[in-house]
This record gives sequence, structure tokens and C-alpha cells, in this order.
Amino acid sequence: MSGPESLLFFEKVFLLHDDNDIREAFEIRFEQRSGPFKQAEMLDNLLIAGYGERFYMFDTIRHVSLLALPMNWYFCHFYVEDNLIYVTDASGMYCIDRTGTVRWSTPDVGIDGVIIKQFTPTQIEGSGEWDPPGGRKDFSLDKQTGQLL
Repeated sequence: MSGPESLLFFEKVFLLHDDNDIREAFEIRFEQRSGPFKQAEMLDNLLIAGYGERFYMFDTIRHVSLLALPMNWYFCHFYVEDNLIYVTDASGMYCIDRTGTVRWSTPDVGIDGVIIKQFTPTQIEGSGEWDPPGGRKDFSLDKQTGQLL
């Protein structure tokens, strides 16, 4: 699942997926353990997962890795909205379509964890940790471009 470049990595975890009496195991290989967050979800035929320092997309029908996106420091969370996937890391956010194409990225909306609070038709409302612990600052992004408003 983590792509051909990960075959040289020795650390690994497994994701198990059960669907209609079919059980599949997916291997994620990585360089080193980092970050406290992990998240995985099936989105139709796509297995999307964030773990350690990367976000992954895998097409379970074609059995191909679509994306192994390096995060800045560590993966935080992903959110699915309007058929797009929004991924946050320690300091920024990425908008990704279902083909694994990164449509835009916005760095520097935090330094130790970024979360999305809500989506509106035109904006993304979130907050970034700037002064840990608890020193969060709110932000608004244009949903189409990722530009700070």
C-alpha cells in the first residue's frame, strides 16, 4: 500500500479490512515511527490512511498505490468533504482528489498540529497550534485555492 519506494523501509504496520466476507491485509512500510496520530478509512474502492510521517491512498480494485505523501513532521488528520480529501499535518494542509493528485497545499498555519473545525460552501475553518500546549490560532482558507483569508 505504501508504494514501491517504501520497500527499502524496515518498519511496518498492517491494516485489516473486512468487506462482504472478504478480509484483506494492507502493509504500510515507513522509515521511522513518528507522530501520535493514525487514521484509516475506506472511501469506495480507495483505502486512505495517515500514519507516522505520511498520508497514503491505495486503489483496492486495481491494487495500486496512488499516493504516499510525506507530511511535514507528522500526519495529524484527514477529512472528506465534497468528494475531496483534506489532510493536515504538524503545520499545514493538503487538498487531494480521488486520483491521488494534490490540488493545493497550505503550509504555515501551525507548528504542532492543524485541525479543521468546519467546512462552509466556500471556506475551511480550522486552527493551528502555535504555542504548545494550548496556544491555538484560528484560520480561514479559501476552499478552492487553499489561500489564507
